[in-house]
Formats: sequence, structure tokens, C-alpha cells
Amino acid sequence: SRASRLAALPDVTGQQLDAAKSRVEALGLKVDRSEEESDEPENQVLSQQPNAGSVPQGSTVTLKVAIPRAAETTTVPTNLAGMTEEQAVEALNGAGLNPSGNRITQESDQWPAGTVIGSDPRGGTELEVGSEVRLIVSTGPGPSNGGGDNGGGNNGGNGNGGGNGGDLSLIHISEPTRRRGGAGAGCCW
Repeated sequence: SRASRLAALPDVTGQQLDAAKSRVEALGLKVDRSEEESDEPENQVLSQQPNAGSVPQGSTVTLKVAIPRAAETTTVPTNLAGMTEEQAVEALNGAGLNPSGNRITQESDQWPAGTVIGSDPRGGTELEVGSEVRLIVSTGPGPSNGGGDNGGGNNGGNGNGGGNGGDLSLIHISEPTRRRGGAGAGCCW
């Protein structure tokens, strides 16, 4: 009877789906495709079910093919402001990001020299794991302040010199009060 006719199914793993499908269908078999994320080339056959051997004609062979892995994403930490550069580098590494050696420096009355005041892209941005992030590091107050912090420092935090009010406009500082410890807390400055 026809049901007892067998087809000699070859091993098609490692082949591209189109070629494997043609070989299987030429034997009078049906092909069902399934997908799995893999580092193998896209559409390469990773496995087949059933395996190579004698199978009833008209039966279905499932070919599992490779698809690219979905890009893994992570978020730029929002608490970098106030850290030392070394602490911020550790935080970026911990988030799966790549701290750029090409840092940005910026004058700031609010943050002492060597303190991280932000990042590019800014905190909260979602990036692919391994993406590069540049730290924005304070160089301390600018040269032309003329003693700006004398007598106004306790004015609700607004005594930071009106002339430099815009120096943080392009930087998102989400937690400006989160300073690390006392003067001795920084490692390397």
C-alpha cells in the first residue's frame, strides 16, 4: 500500500533553508519551519525533526532555522552626577555600557573639578548593550567669577552666579543632591 512507502531523509542541518526545503520536498515530504535565535547565519538549518533516515512519504519534517538574536538593550544610569569619574565608569560598566575615553569637560560652579556632572547620551536613555557613553566632567568654577560664591551661597541654592546659570542646560542631572561622602570619599583626585 502507499502508506508503507518510505523516503530516505537526508541530514540537511547546516544548509540554508531554501536548499534544505527543496531537497526534502523533492522526496515527497512536507516542510514545517520553526525559528530559534542564534549566532549562526540567518536561515541556516540548526536541527531537523525527524533526523536523517527512513520516514513515511507525505510526512512532515520540521526544520529549525536560525534568526538573528534580538539586540539586548540597557539604560544609561541616571545617578552619575556627583560621582567621581572612576565610580561613573564602574556604573556604566555595570549597566553593560562602554565608557568612552573621549570625555567632555565643562565648567561648573555647582560641582567640584573632577566630578561627573552628566553623560552623553543622558541618563535614562535606552541603548544597545555595549554602546559608548561619554561622561561630562566638571573642571570646577570658571575663571571670571570674581568671588561669586561669597555672600549668597545660602540663598536657596541660587547663589551660584547668574552668569553661569545656563551652563547645565544641556545636561540632565536627575539627582543633584546625591553626593558621595565627604571630601575624602573621592578616590583619585
